[in-house]
Amino acid sequence: MVLARCVHSVVMHRVLYKFTSTIDFSYTETQVCWKVIISSVCVLRRLAMERDSVERESREKETKILSLNRQLEELQDRLAESDRVRAQQQRELDSYANNQDDVGKNVQKPFHHFLFYIFILYFFT
Repeated sequence: MVLARCVHSVVMHRVLYKFTSTIDFSYTETQVCWKVIISSVCVLRRLAMERDSVERESREKETKILSLNRQLEELQDRLAESDRVRAQQQRELDSYANNQDDVGKNVQKPFHHFLFYIFILYFFT
């Protein structure tokens, strides 16, 4: 990259030298012309570097957006699957609770029934 810039600069100097030597400029006019041309080239290079960096940042941000969208879709799929499994298990639990006899109706508190049976067995036998 640096070599290419040097070669480019040498070629530009030769072209400009030929251009300025064919026209009858005074020494100060030539110096001013060179300064304007060099400053213009510097500005163009700086703008090109800024453009390249902005394009690079844009590509990086676009890649990040695509990655985050993919992760969001995966999480939404996992959430939908989790909700489906939860709903199925809730239906099974409700079905189990509805099919129990009077003694086992309270599926949420089986330990209390166990204590009740122990109490009855202890005091009435």
